[in-house]
Amino acid sequence: MYLPLAAVVVLVVLACYAVLRRCGMSERPRDGVRRQLDADRGALLLRTAQRNREYCDLVQLWSQTIAVAPHNYRAHFNLGRAHSERGDDERARGNRERARGDEERARLHDERARFHFERERSHYEEACG
Repeated sequence: MYLPLAAVVVLVVLACYAVLRRCGMSERPRDGVRRQLDADRGALLLRTAQRNREYCDLVQLWSQTIAVAPHNYRAHFNLGRAHSERGDDERARGNRERARGDEERARLHDERARFHFERERSHYEEACG
């Protein structure tokens, strides 16, 4: 995900640099912009390093995912698999059961959304002929 964004980041930095040159900014304000960009780059580097450590531990990775999206049944299923690989069958079983419940809830939500979409589409076709 990060590599495809590299080209976008380079283009944004070059565009900002071109705008600053066209505006005739002196070196001092540009130095402030450079310092801010360096600070931003440092913060992103630290977050990337932190996320890379999370990728090394599947239990931590899927636990973080569940913390952000608690009804994500795939995350619960994958956390169950990670616990199972570690030999923690009790936690694995609990996560698999939670995944099944969330999967059923997601399926019902999708069916309800499809029903409403079809109903609205028929209203639209009636109105627009």
